[in-house]
Amino acid sequence: MYSRWFNVAVVVLWLSTMSWLVQDKVLPLLLIGEPPRLPELVDSQLNEPPVGWEIFVDDKSRGWALSETRPGETGLRDIRGRMHFDEFPLSEVMPGLLQPLTKMMGKTIDELRIDARSVLSVDSFGHLICFESSLRLNNIDELIGMRGTVDQGQIQVKIRAGGLSLEREFPYPANALPNDFFSPQAALPGLYAGRSWSVPVYSPLIPSKNPIKIVHAKVEGLVPITHGDVVENVWLVVYRNDTGGDSGNQRDQLGKLWVRRDGAVIKQQAKFSNTTVTFVRMDQQRTEELIESAGDNWWMPDNQAWMDINHD
Repeated sequence: MYSRWFNVAVVVLWLSTMSWLVQDKVLPLLLIGEPPRLPELVDSQLNEPPVGWEIFVDDKSRGWALSETRPGETGLRDIRGRMHFDEFPLSEVMPGLLQPLTKMMGKTIDELRIDARSVLSVDSFGHLICFESSLRLNNIDELIGMRGTVDQGQIQVKIRAGGLSLEREFPYPANALPNDFFSPQAALPGLYAGRSWSVPVYSPLIPSKNPIKIVHAKVEGLVPITHGDVVENVWLVVYRNDTGGDSGNQRDQLGKLWVRRDGAVIKQQAKFSNTTVTFVRMDQQRTEELIESAGDNWWMPDNQAWMDINHD
């Protein structure tokens, strides 16, 4: 049986590994200015075929992701996602985590095999109601579960790893934009040249005196991009930190999205330290092949982490 400190290390690893996803996906965005509307963002993906993504860390293919949005119970929408890393390069993406994690676990882990699944339920206005996710770390044979519900401006989060349970509660902005925190955004409709908005990124799971930082998004214009064997002009959306403003300094850029004129996101990119993580949209044939290999319930979280919990 795992020791308590081992489970603590696993949870630390979970939170740290997911921090670059949590930052704009678990408890994501309160949009200011003139952003795309929440219902429009959610409904633009409703009943569309699942979207597959190939994940690159710098220029090396490291894994894949799947995402879809489907009608849920009692008028809700379910945003489903799965992300799989054959080799998550922990040493490249978060080098500062390695030394304390290695010390806690008693062994070195430079790369991780990660399989994460999630379901978010939102109402007709696009507001998050609840979510459930699971993450399996094959290198250390550990399963982690996370559940959350939103109630009266607060989100209650429960985390389960081995014999360890954690519960936390955070303020949750009423107009926050929920997104699948294990897959990239598949659509961003309503763009035009010069459109801009500010994004307070809310990251309460990451230790900080100020869990909110301001990010500025702007549609820079149409740019050519090769996707598959086709060259097309797409909208380029650039995210910059608060100090960067509209400067062209590459160091101020936090991420980019390449979006077709119909609103379909075909590529997105984010920077972490000196590493670039890129999601490239797969064509329908590759996506269908991926779904076939992943199984019918490819998105369903594994409930095994919760099986030994005593309910009151």
